[in-house]
Amino acid sequence: MLSQARKTEPRKPQRRISSSRSLWFKSKLTFFQGKPFRFGMVDAVLWWVLISLAAISLIGDHPYLALSTAILGGSLVGVLTTIYANCRPPVSRSWVLWAEPALVLLLSPLFLFPTPKRSVFFLGLALLLALHFAITRRLVEPTPALLPLSLLLLMVLISLYATYDLHQSLPKVAGILLGAAAFIAIVDSILKQRHVALMLAAFLLGGVALAFIGLLGTQWATKVAILAKITSRLPAVIRGLQGAEEGFQPNGVAGGLILFIPLQVALAYRLMRNASARKPERRLFVALLATLLITGGVVILTQSRGGWLGLAIGLLVLLAWSSRGGRWFGGIVALAGIAAVVWLGPRKIGDSIMSGIGGTSGVGSSIDGRLEVWNRAIYGISDFPFTGMGMNTFRKVVHVLYPLFLTSPDTDIAHCHNQLLQTALDLGIPGLVAYVALLATAISMGIFVWRHSKEAWIRCSAQGLVCGIVAQQVFGITDAIALGAKVGIFSWIALGLLAIMHRLTKLNHEDQKDLKET
Repeated sequence: MLSQARKTEPRKPQRRISSSRSLWFKSKLTFFQGKPFRFGMVDAVLWWVLISLAAISLIGDHPYLALSTAILGGSLVGVLTTIYANCRPPVSRSWVLWAEPALVLLLSPLFLFPTPKRSVFFLGLALLLALHFAITRRLVEPTPALLPLSLLLLMVLISLYATYDLHQSLPKVAGILLGAAAFIAIVDSILKQRHVALMLAAFLLGGVALAFIGLLGTQWATKVAILAKITSRLPAVIRGLQGAEEGFQPNGVAGGLILFIPLQVALAYRLMRNASARKPERRLFVALLATLLITGGVVILTQSRGGWLGLAIGLLVLLAWSSRGGRWFGGIVALAGIAAVVWLGPRKIGDSIMSGIGGTSGVGSSIDGRLEVWNRAIYGISDFPFTGMGMNTFRKVVHVLYPLFLTSPDTDIAHCHNQLLQTALDLGIPGLVAYVALLATAISMGIFVWRHSKEAWIRCSAQGLVCGIVAQQVFGITDAIALGAKVGIFSWIALGLLAIMHRLTKLNHEDQKDLKET
């Protein structure tokens, strides 16, 4: 009888344990009451406020600790926002949604070359939100990057209160509005994988167009004799543009192009490994090699050592990410770099890099010149920690409030030659926290896509985009592509691509998880 009772006794359902590391991480984050940890929009905003206030309280006496707090705190907010973001499928798949990127493309000349009279057309961006709301009853499609972007735009608005001249800040404000509009249009309109492929192709063609524009409009440096002989024979066709009357700054051209090269390498490597490639894929491989030669060749001609260093580290991260042998090679290169710094000394290596960067930047070609500018930037952040001094105003304010001794007062210093310091100067410490959170969100979305996507080309694309962002941030240690810069539009497009890849991958991942549970 007991044996029969044991046989007929119903078994208790076993709890399914997911192998996902993100779910394991969520299960470990609990309150003392045992409730699961949640990180919603209100929590992210509160964390942003607390981290900003903590960094502001330290900026006067401990500036480096304050900046470290802002960077680490912003990174944490970005990662948690991505992990706990709710992903909802699009409500509508109407072809009318393609009117959004068309509208942004139509308005882009007014944002790239703004004037006070044209600023009234900025209200045209409201049509972007109104059009999407009329079709879907949503202002914007949800994505993890939306909250950091909203906080960043809020700080742009607040910075207008601090700027000494709205006309001086107008070009950068217009540029960041255009970038945000491009991101929103991409997230709202691209709903299928084949649309992602088309957008990737357009993005790569944009990189080729940027390379050709750089060839015809760069104010070439003369740092390497062999390359200088080549650049001296290139025609100077593009001159007199607003903000680049004498030509484009070569470091800026290099900093913009290194965003594309890791993506080109990742996709080309994936096609090369496919031994059974069909003719269309072989043609695509040849096309990718052609774009790689064009963009890589222009980066070499810029003679920007900061661009070369950023690209090298970005490709090294891509190599280490792709294979075990690459990780060994990356470790060896990292150890060799540390040994070189110890053997030669940081100052000698810094002077070598700066001598190659500072040829046309207007700042002294030594590490002392950079350190002086960074020191003045920290002074500026300490004086304007809440609002920043206003976008694009450092170039004028530095000579009035924080005079330089190693750089002529007649020199136009476009930025402080550090991406994060320049962001804090423009938008204050809260803006820096929001910017770092946006970067962390982009990288976290790329990692999620690489881990969970079933499509090899999407995984490779996410790898390439993330490594391109890493390359630009390494470049931003000794130089900067300031927020709102014209070439920065491509960074916003890359962010939009990562956001739509993340949405498609997460929806498919959740559907498969639901099927397994049923």
